[in-house]
Order: sequence, then structure tokens, then C-alpha cells
Amino acid sequence: MKSSRSESIKGECKMAVFKAADLIKRMRKQKRMSQEELAYSIVDRATLSKIENGKSESSMEIIMQLLEKLGYEPEVTVDFYLTEEQTGAMKLKAELDSYLTYQIKGDDNPAIKKIDELIKQLENDEQFMQFTRNKQYILISKSCNLINQRWMNEDVRKPLYEAIKFNIPFFDESCIEEYFLTKNDMKILNLLAIQYAGEGFDRYDDAMLDRAIQILVGMKKNMDTHFMDIILKSDYYPQICYNLASYLNEGKNLPEDALFYCDEGIKSCHETSNAKMLPGLSLAKAMALFNLERKDEALSLATMAYYSAKLQKLDNLTNAVKGYLENVMGVKIN
Repeated sequence: MKSSRSESIKGECKMAVFKAADLIKRMRKQKRMSQEELAYSIVDRATLSKIENGKSESSMEIIMQLLEKLGYEPEVTVDFYLTEEQTGAMKLKAELDSYLTYQIKGDDNPAIKKIDELIKQLENDEQFMQFTRNKQYILISKSCNLINQRWMNEDVRKPLYEAIKFNIPFFDESCIEEYFLTKNDMKILNLLAIQYAGEGFDRYDDAMLDRAIQILVGMKKNMDTHFMDIILKSDYYPQICYNLASYLNEGKNLPEDALFYCDEGIKSCHETSNAKMLPGLSLAKAMALFNLERKDEALSLATMAYYSAKLQKLDNLTNAVKGYLENVMGVKIN
């Protein structure tokens, strides 16, 4: 009986991988990506070819990385290629993501306890926790949950540093531009920068703000000088430029430097078709222009940012732009 069950599980895994392989091949061709482009940083081209043709029993970790690089969220399609046990873990992860996405605030919020419960459930799943990216994911989630509770200190950053050291054991902030950074690494570094900046603004601490800027500049240089797939660049490059512009303009009073990063971010949005970040970058540029006494340009850009955010139903940003127009520029807008 044990042998029969073992063969059954092996058969399920083969079927799961085969279905995923077909999906990967179709998605790659649909996006007109070469095997070299998709394989880069995950596997070699020959291995990808075997995966696509059902001749390689690659781990689900590899399958998930390939699907994510194609812009296809594995959690949405778990039934296509995961076994029953793996499906359960991915559904827990999807539920956890849904809580974290909404950025629930307040340490007395019931959702905070629910997030802790989901994290513990995933931590107790040995199969889920055998992969480095999932260990990183758990540490990132713990940090995000502390942020939800309005923590802004070393306790939040500690799990992030622990997570980054899975891929970069001797991590040094001054060497960020030299590293090969994964999607998780990008997320970790961005959160670290936001944490340092938040603490810098709260405490009027220039050293903390400078540290945030150093991390972001290192990330931008890394993306400028290393090969970066279009999806990852679309996700992070505009965000990095936006944060740099905000910190330089509002925290360091360097509007000319802020303008440079705004233009870099806006250019990236156009190159990667990231319309969602354009209104925020346009507002950041308008604020820098206003501080440089270029008020007509600032008004035109801020107005455009308002209607763009409103059109995309980005409510928080729409209200932020409206508030800036009315309270700083003295312009009423509907």
C-alpha cells in the first residue's frame, strides 16, 4: 500500500509539472519572450527547454518563479499545477496577502491577530518552509504586520535583514548596486528604505533619512547597470524613483535632485506601461517644480496628476493631489 501511495503522489507531481510546463510555454510565446529571457536568473536555457517539453521534473519553486516572471500569479492558478497539499499552503498565502495588501492599521484590529495566525500556519508547513523564497516571505510578512501596528524601529527591520541574508549572507548596504537582486530582495530593500525614512521624518533624524536614500540609490544603480526583466523593472523602478524624489524634496529640500528622479521614474513608466505610478510621480514632480518657483508648470502637472489618479480610481492619491492643489497652490478642483 505504501508503494502504491508513493507512486500516486509521484504521478500527481508529474501531472502537476506537466500542466505548469504547458502554461509556461504558452505564456512565454504569448509575451514573445525568448527562452533565454525567461530563464535568466532562474535556470539555464536548456533546463527551461526541458521543462516546457515535460522532460524535466523541476521543483515547484522553479515553476512558481517562472510563472511570476511571466506576470502570472501562481496563487491564482494553483489548481493548474499544484498537488492538494501545496494548494492548501498557497491558499493560506493568498489569504495572508489579501490582509497585508489592505495595510490594516491599529494594534487592536482583529485582522492583526488573523495575520499572525496565518503566518504561524504557514510556518508549521514543512513543505512550504523548505524553500528560501517562502522563508523570506514569512519574515517580510512579520515585518509588514508590525508596520500595520505602527511600529517604526529596529524590531521591524530585524526580520527584513534576516530575510535579505538568505540570498546575500554578507549583506552590506554600501554594496547594493553590485548584488544580484531577486524580486523578494527588491521588496525587502524597499521596505527597509521606507522604514528608515519613516523614522527619519518622525524623529527629524537626517541620518535615518540619508540611510533610506542610500539604499534606494543603490537599488536604482543596480537596476541601471544589470539586466532586469521588464516585469520586475515595472514593479520597482518607478516606485524607487518616486520614493527618492519624495525624500529629497520634502526631507532634504533638494528639489532639483528630486526632479531628476521624477523624470527617470516617468520615463520608466512609459517604457514599461506602468500607468498606475504616473500620477504619483507627476505629483512629486509638481511639488519639486513648485519649490523651484516654477508654479505654472507645477499647477499644470498637478492638475494632470489629479485627473489621472481619479480616472484610475486611486482614491487616496486623488485626495492627496486635491489637498495639495487646494492647500498649497490655492486652487479649487472638482
